[in-house]
Amino acid sequence: LVERPAEVADLVESLLASTEEDEKIMGTIQELNEVIAKTATGTDESSAGTSARSPSSAASTLSDLLSDEETRTAIAEQLPGILTLSRRVGAGLLRRAAYRTEQSHQLPEEARKRITEVNKLLAESIEPKVITDGDEES
Repeated sequence: LVERPAEVADLVESLLASTEEDEKIMGTIQELNEVIAKTATGTDESSAGTSARSPSSAASTLSDLLSDEETRTAIAEQLPGILTLSRRVGAGLLRRAAYRTEQSHQLPEEARKRITEVNKLLAESIEPKVITDGDEES
């Protein structure tokens, strides 16, 4: 799969390097996390200084909140579009990963194709279906 194993660390680093767009996406995710946490707990976490938390800390908090079924149900009732939005954001991130993989010519071509294909298929599978007037949901 990798022709030059000694360069694996550099390959991984080049794939994971953050861009300005990545920082914007992570900021948006953190803002969504704060809104969801505020709705779920009934407190304003931004006034408690959590807006300076790292994205991994925000993701951990969100994961903790969503691991409880009652909390998930309450969030879905209070923020009716959050499930669709979450799936749309997830699909977008997978498509971005596919694009970045396609653009990385440091990976062997076959690996690049397979990783890209899997990310696109996953994105397609979680993307919410758009229902227009006259269409039925399947």
